[in-house]
Amino acid sequence: MIARALLHEIVDYAGLFPPASLGLDDVVSNFGQYVHSEHGWMLGRLVVPVAQLTAFADKARTVWTGPELWRISCLVPAPALADESWQLHLRIIREFNETHGVWARIDTIETKADDCGLITELGDAFDRSIKTFWELPLDDRLTVMVSELASVGKGEHFAKIRMGGTIASAFPPPQQIARFIRTCSQGSVGWKATAGLHHPLRGDYRLTYDPDSPCGAMYGYLNVFFAAAIDRFFCPDESELTACLLADEPSEWEWTDHSIRWQSWTLDESHILETRQRVALSFGSCSFVEPVEEFQTLWRDVWRCNPSLI
Repeated sequence: MIARALLHEIVDYAGLFPPASLGLDDVVSNFGQYVHSEHGWMLGRLVVPVAQLTAFADKARTVWTGPELWRISCLVPAPALADESWQLHLRIIREFNETHGVWARIDTIETKADDCGLITELGDAFDRSIKTFWELPLDDRLTVMVSELASVGKGEHFAKIRMGGTIASAFPPPQQIARFIRTCSQGSVGWKATAGLHHPLRGDYRLTYDPDSPCGAMYGYLNVFFAAAIDRFFCPDESELTACLLADEPSEWEWTDHSIRWQSWTLDESHILETRQRVALSFGSCSFVEPVEEFQTLWRDVWRCNPSLI
């Protein structure tokens, strides 16, 4: 069923980060509940900064009830060749897995690179059993850096795109996102997205959870993942990818149990499965409930699909 194919393990829960900015106790408790919830199949990893791994283990070990292995994505500060702290971070990650790997395992690292030098020099230093996602700049450096990821990657190094933040200026123009999607596709580099993707479809939303928060245009995760799929299989113009990213009217989307249609583009389950496995891998969100419940509402009340299927 296509909704299941699209949404399977799609949300990496990042409750420690803005705008939620929850405490570690709350995040651990939430994740433990989400794992066992009705929609736990939509849950991917828990995002934890490397500096909080020890505190996380102390708290989470008392919450974990099994049998599911908690998968952790560890956020590591941008490494610098002149600063060997990245070696310490990698050792902390390795020791965490050796100590706690029966119930929680770091299988993903997230970090940042501003030039190819870091990727070239450190690519082989990272543990090959752990996927590494590099947040890349969305400027003229993008193409060569994606190419370098493909060169050193060997299936272990991936791209990451920041889709927004708590202020309007943090959201990149849709043309930059379309170019990122196209560049990664052409380079056969998978990617994840982070920040600003709490909602299924593009629209104006509050930028934080403060009651007085200003509103701004935020991207929808369905727009982004659909754009990635049509780019992979149909190679539309970048202007068409941009239009897809900006599509904000729910009635434009047609869903059945086995297909999704927007304008002239129709995707079936095979398109979605391959896109999720090879291209658009997941997105990070400081809320798990919001992306799930808003999709449920659209699925049931707008697209009139069978609620039992999700």
